[in-house]
Amino acid sequence: MLKGTLIWEFGSRTMALTPEFARRLPLASPDPAAVDILDYRNQIVSPNRDTVYERLARSFQSTEPTVNLYTLKLASGGTAQVRSQSLWETDNGGTPARLVSTIEELTGHSRNELDDEFVERLIDLRFLAEKHGDPSYRGELDSMLQRVWRDRRND
Repeated sequence: MLKGTLIWEFGSRTMALTPEFARRLPLASPDPAAVDILDYRNQIVSPNRDTVYERLARSFQSTEPTVNLYTLKLASGGTAQVRSQSLWETDNGGTPARLVSTIEELTGHSRNELDDEFVERLIDLRFLAEKHGDPSYRGELDSMLQRVWRDRRND
């Protein structure tokens, strides 16, 4: 099973990956402590690229975790469906300083990516609603999420 952590310091042109994760990806540099950003970007299968970058850009504006689903190309020639949870760590002034992503391969029965994306967007909205003064937004989103979880349990 593909698992690993990716760390990117804001403004840096390289990322650090856990050794096993770096070994499984077809990277130009074998050093997991200095993976060039272009190398990493080329490992995301094209149809997923825009979604991943758009979600990362949105996550930059909050300190809430962001979940992404995408396909990675592996050094073996195959691919792996993965889920990553990314969180911006901030400096003392509250400015995003480094991105930490925990990446894990999806195995077994997994739902349609569109369904997962919908649920993840609802969760993102729920975090935003928590910050809003009007509790009615939270109530509506909680009702939607409860319905989704109930439907998934009944499948």
